[in-house]
Amino acid sequence: MMWKYSPFLRLVKNYINLLGNPVKSTGCLTPIFVIENGRTKSKKKKNMKTITLNIPSMKSSHCQMAVKHTVEKLEGAQLINTQSGQVKIAYDSTKVTETAIVEAIEKIGYRVLTTNFS
Repeated sequence: MMWKYSPFLRLVKNYINLLGNPVKSTGCLTPIFVIENGRTKSKKKKNMKTITLNIPSMKSSHCQMAVKHTVEKLEGAQLINTQSGQVKIAYDSTKVTETAIVEAIEKIGYRVLTTNFS
């Protein structure tokens, strides 16, 4: 891992050195990105997948919040983006299935028309 010396990264590097590199010693801190050759690369989990759901009746911010709270109650699912009538969700395929996500949203009264898995 190469540190690019911006003020923020210098602060992070100093903090990690001060703690004695807690990533290796305790395993409690997991880096979410690595900088190699001056570019940031995110560290994705292998089991993480995304799903895009079309929900035409979800138009207001209240509807978006209702769907967000429902998705976040599911273990391993996280809402990434909501637009008028569309939701993008990241989920851990070992903890929750696509059908469980769709059923949870339909259970609160929203009809899911199409899904795109990736």
